[in-house]
Amino acid sequence: MLRKKPLIRLVLSPIALVFIIALQTANARDFSEASISYLNGKNFKVEPAKQQTFTFEYVYAKDWFDLFLFIDNKDYQPSGSNRYGEITPRFTIHTFEQQSTLKRLTFAMLLERGKNGIERNLFGVGVDLNIQGFRYFNVHLYQRDDPDIAGSGNQITTTFAYPFNIGEAPLLFDGYFDWVLNSDEQSDNFHFNPQLKLDMKAMLEGEYKWYIGIEYDYWTNKFGIRDTNNFPTNQNTWSFLVKWHF
Repeated sequence: MLRKKPLIRLVLSPIALVFIIALQTANARDFSEASISYLNGKNFKVEPAKQQTFTFEYVYAKDWFDLFLFIDNKDYQPSGSNRYGEITPRFTIHTFEQQSTLKRLTFAMLLERGKNGIERNLFGVGVDLNIQGFRYFNVHLYQRDDPDIAGSGNQITTTFAYPFNIGEAPLLFDGYFDWVLNSDEQSDNFHFNPQLKLDMKAMLEGEYKWYIGIEYDYWTNKFGIRDTNNFPTNQNTWSFLVKWHF
């Protein structure tokens, strides 16, 4: 059963307003960073098996608000292309004591947009954790909604970053997993998408922050399409990665 498109401007306009206010009140304690990544891999499911991707990412953080967004531009080989992006604004509900395992409680949104009318809206709560060794470790519980399909579902999303060394090689293991469950809109699926990267700035004692590594992509029932013998959708592959921060 199809449903009418939501008034997306009612969602996006307040986010844009909050972001503008955040920028207007920016100070030296605020953090912002952008990056561009290049990935090249094969053995993908559902989409063409061989593809390269250029990804733009941006993060901005204040004490009461943070925002993360990315845009993927996929180049399928031998032909074809696709675009997909997500924006994740979060608002601080409560900050815990400094020595607590719990660091911060947030109200979180996640808006998914893509080519060919892909549109999903997620709303929920998140908690930032203090875990020894991790640069960050965040867990979110969302309710997800596709405005074109009746019903809803739940999603658990975890993001993390763990820096470490092997000998004199400085490495970063970071990424996320999305677990979609109890969904009326699609088959339950699990997407684990970490990166293992060599910190070239630290390795070469250079001026610019950049990485070389791999991205692993494990996705059961990709895009919520149930895996079958006739149409396999369970993905297990990796891509070469170069990432530049600025």
